[in-house]
Amino acid sequence: MTTIFSYAVGVVLLVLLYRTVSKYRAGLLTTVEAWFWTGVWVAAGIAVFLPATTSIVADLFGVGRGVDLVVYVSIIALFYLVFRIYDKVERVENDVTRLVREDAVNDGGNKDG
Repeated sequence: MTTIFSYAVGVVLLVLLYRTVSKYRAGLLTTVEAWFWTGVWVAAGIAVFLPATTSIVADLFGVGRGVDLVVYVSIIALFYLVFRIYDKVERVENDVTRLVREDAVNDGGNKDG
């Protein structure tokens, strides 16, 4: 049964899919990233509009209910994404530190600018 919630989520997923394609065309996403996010949005759409499929997949993995599988996979994905963000922030901090040090050394202590 399709509900107002399903339609609302469907609209949100279509917007996210559109944004993914737009970012890919603008060169802000790699092909792998674009396919990954497209897969996420399509999988979410399938889970919303065909909820029985999550139970079928859950049975394949030995999980009791489809919604439990969705929660488990979502939590793992969120932890992975947080890890990736943390890693990128660390690299940016290291790059900034390196650049500031190089600038200080190249400046030679000249305080006049």
